[in-house]
This record gives sequence, C-alpha cells and structure tokens, in this order.
Amino acid sequence: MSRHPPHKKRRVETSAKNVNWQAPFLWQQITAAQKAVGWSPTAIYRELCRVNPDVFEDRLRPSTIWRWINQPDGVGWTAAMLAASSHGHVPVYNKAGSHRVLAPFPDVVEAIKLQLMRLREVGLPVSAFTA
Repeated sequence: MSRHPPHKKRRVETSAKNVNWQAPFLWQQITAAQKAVGWSPTAIYRELCRVNPDVFEDRLRPSTIWRWINQPDGVGWTAAMLAASSHGHVPVYNKAGSHRVLAPFPDVVEAIKLQLMRLREVGLPVSAFTA
C-alpha cells in the first residue's frame, strides 16, 4: 500500500482540437476581419468573435494571429501564411489518421463521395472540418 495519498486532479483532461485556419471558409473570414479593423491581432480576434463566435471564440488567440503577421512592421501576412492559405485545406495533424476505416463498406464510401462532389458542384468549400 502506498504511503502517500493520490494527488487530486486539478484539471479536466480534454482532447486537443486542431483547426486549419487556412481552410478557405475560415481564411476568408480572417482576411475580411483584417480588412475591417486593420492589422492589430487583438482587433482582428475581436472582430472574428463578434461575427462568428461559435468558430473563433475559445479556439483562436490574438497571439496566433500575431505569428501570421509580418514582423517587425506588423503589416501584411507572412509569406508562409500566404502560401498555406493558397493551398487551402491540407491537414498538418494526424497524417496517419484512421485511413481505410470504411474500406469494408464501398457503398458507404461512394455515397459520401457523391454527396461531397455535389457540395463542390454548387460552389461550397469542402474540407475535413466541414465534411
């Protein structure tokens, strides 16, 4: 038996939520907020939370936006950010993932693909976040 009592948990564990902010539908909102308020990361964040709090509040931080802005002049997006946003949604997390999980169900795969292609045909951006 242990001589020391177990430590009390102080924080509830939650899984990480990775968001690709360069996905077309998110990046369009970020650039629109920047055009509305200028290059202040805090002002951009506040505008994003005002327009779409469900997506941006508690997920995006002004410090993250600050890293996307050219330093030291603080005007313009970094070259890396512009390149990433031009590629749209390219996941940078969990590249191995759970691929081939639907392989035993080709009819389900075809139905999903058909629905996603229909969304693209009407002009909606489709990414892993929206699908």
